Amino acid sequence: MDIMREVGQELQADATYAWDILTPLDIWGVDQFAPEGVVVIGVIKTRPLRQWSVGRAFNLRLKKRFDAEGIPMATPTMSLINPPAPASDTAKAAPVIEAASSI
Repeated sequence: MDIMREVGQELQADATYAWDILTPLDIWGVDQFAPEGVVVIGVIKTRPLRQWSVGRAFNLRLKKRFDAEGIPMATPTMSLINPPAPASDTAKAAPVIEAASSI
């Protein structure tokens, strides 16, 4: 969170974004522990319709700073679960297909 605050201050000091940022980064804290990692919520109040450019600039700077500090980003993973093999030949019988119709 300290790094997030520093990046927010650097962004606010940048002449490209200073006019668009109305309030400093306000970190609300840890929002949740998710499988992908810890989610920290914060906001930067901006002029109308400027939230996207400010947000993208903040995210880019934060990612570069995390890289420089050796802080890895969470990588989503996928698990593939294979069902167990059938126990006998009767289990290998053709599947039953059910159909319904209405008149």
